[in-house]
Amino acid sequence: MTEEPDRATGPGAVEQSVEPGGQAPRSQEKGDLASQRANFESLLKKHYFGTYGFYRKLPERSRQEVFEEYRRGVGMDKIRKKIVSRLLQH
Repeated sequence: MTEEPDRATGPGAVEQSVEPGGQAPRSQEKGDLASQRANFESLLKKHYFGTYGFYRKLPERSRQEVFEEYRRGVGMDKIRKKIVSRLLQH
């Protein structure tokens, strides 16, 4: 007798809550963004500690812009230059 895998725990069984129109709920998006930003800041702190110190001195709006560039795939060299540039502007 062969056992069939339990469909509730098999591959593809994870359900994602989706609003009509195929969009993820806003609260989930915000949680994901907060998690992504925390990961970005952790990476910055671990590998570029000096730049992280400059980043923390930026106003929230500038930090958000830096994070958005990171999310779009801008390289870390450009991110670091932007952080320093923004710090010198403020």
